[in-house]
Amino acid sequence: MHRPSLPASKFFSGMITTAVAVVLLAAVGIEGAQAQSRAQKVTKASSEPQQRGERVQTSFQFPVGALVIVNNERRLYYITGKGEAVRYRVAVGKNEELWMGRTFVAAKVVDPRWIPINGDEPVEGGSPANPLGKRALYLDWSLLRIHGTPSRGSIGSAVSNGCIRMLNEDVMDVFERVHFGAPVYAIRSWKDASLYDDTKVADKIYHDPEAHEQAKEVLQEQLRERAGDLRDRETSLRRDRQKNRAADATIMRLNGKPLTVKVANNRGTRGTF
Repeated sequence: MHRPSLPASKFFSGMITTAVAVVLLAAVGIEGAQAQSRAQKVTKASSEPQQRGERVQTSFQFPVGALVIVNNERRLYYITGKGEAVRYRVAVGKNEELWMGRTFVAAKVVDPRWIPINGDEPVEGGSPANPLGKRALYLDWSLLRIHGTPSRGSIGSAVSNGCIRMLNEDVMDVFERVHFGAPVYAIRSWKDASLYDDTKVADKIYHDPEAHEQAKEVLQEQLRERAGDLRDRETSLRRDRQKNRAADATIMRLNGKPLTVKVANNRGTRGTF
């Protein structure tokens, strides 16, 4: 059967309407794809850790991966390349505790536990009041650390007992960058940078020689206390072993009944014989 054809005007009008619809759908699709791409970028950016510090040039060639503390600037530099570094604001030691020299990163601790040297109760790691903050880098085998702090207002000052304080977010950034054994240099200013290039690892030079001697005495006293604790523990164990041997040697049966013997290790009864 022959169907009547549409008028030309209606035919072209339909074609135009269809074309416009296709264009609109394409535009909506492109806009949706762009919106999805923007959302993915935002999600990716929010999931990636935010790097801290300021990228700067340095005037002295320290090893890549080293940490350089410039005391008069109150700044710490993480060396990223030849003459390049990431710089952070820090707090340094008071004049009597300010030190210069070369040491190294001996340990990295997440949420370090703070044990006051005055005998106060320890502060557990993760506590907002912990003076060591969220991360700590222990320097050689001493009491010196590079650590975070809840005292944000102290950053940029000379207030510590020799440790290097950083904002928690900054020390967390350095913590992820630095490696075990990384060299750490503390210098007075950049013009003194070459003075400690040949200094023996873990040999520190204090600004105040008297403070240096006092720090050595404190450390030696703590080492003596630890040695004394170990000796006391060994003596106690030796006495327990002697008492146990004496108890074993005197076990006997009374009237054919087994004898229950108490021993000196505070674990209740050793057994029935």
